[in-house]
Amino acid sequence: MISGIPPTRPLTGVISVSGYGYRNLTGRDLLPKKRVHIIYNSVDISRAALGQAKGEEFHRRHNIPPDRLVVTQVSWLIPEKGVDDLLIAARDVVAAEPLMTRMAVRFQSGARVCTKPSG
Repeated sequence: MISGIPPTRPLTGVISVSGYGYRNLTGRDLLPKKRVHIIYNSVDISRAALGQAKGEEFHRRHNIPPDRLVVTQVSWLIPEKGVDDLLIAARDVVAAEPLMTRMAVRFQSGARVCTKPSG
């Protein structure tokens, strides 16, 4: 089992998005190292256009003016992710860019909770 979820068939490989994840997976000897791969910052660019079309809807749903910029970061809230650096950078960006909107998104008991935008 990886992440507590039993596979439904034999695993041929696992992709990690960071060296940290790679080291954790390979350190547990769950799979041979040659079956664990790293793809940094993996984003399916072909799906980006689909998300752009939903931008207006997102702004309306969260009461964000249409001209506002929204930047988000999604990760596990641990020191290794550099969230403290992100918060400092966000403060500086919001001070320099009047159209920037800050949002905090957290997951709680399986439900997504979006806090009120500010900035």
